[in-house]
Amino acid sequence: MEKALFTKVAALPWIADGMWNQKLTDHWTKVADFILIEERFFKGWIRDAINSGGYQELNPIPPSVYCRSDSRNQIFKRLP
Repeated sequence: MEKALFTKVAALPWIADGMWNQKLTDHWTKVADFILIEERFFKGWIRDAINSGGYQELNPIPPSVYCRSDSRNQIFKRLP
């Protein structure tokens, strides 16, 4: 029988609405296998938490809004 693979993904879509904070970032960077974040929000304590959490950046997804060059979604995978 094949084992099911469960992956915890932290998508950070609520940053622009002010519904994300440092406590949530600290939690998800400790438990998520993957983190997805829009390029324009990848700064400050969010960037610091992801960069210090043992993640590898994968190829970004093309911009989700083509009139915004900073709307690419960055993907980070937890290192083993």
